[in-house]
Amino acid sequence: MEIFLRQGEIFNLEGDARALTIRCLGGSLWITQPGDSRDHLLDPGQTMTVGCRGRIVVVATSEARVQFQKVQASRAGRRGFRPWYAVPEG
Repeated sequence: MEIFLRQGEIFNLEGDARALTIRCLGGSLWITQPGDSRDHLLDPGQTMTVGCRGRIVVVATSEARVQFQKVQASRAGRRGFRPWYAVPEG
């Protein structure tokens, strides 16, 4: 899924978002997650993978394009991880 955020706009992710990769495609982002004392600042091309449950807060520090990608373990042997994209309709 890909979204556009205006400067100062906030996007919250609720629930269990572990293994979700957040990629900054344009602009800049500030991301925080529960249990992580670090703030994550992303510029274009940079990513952050969510490592815990709870509310993830994504704030656009400038106009930004953001991509969310869920990574799931492959059930077919030891092939590592397989990405999939959730693309909204409409």
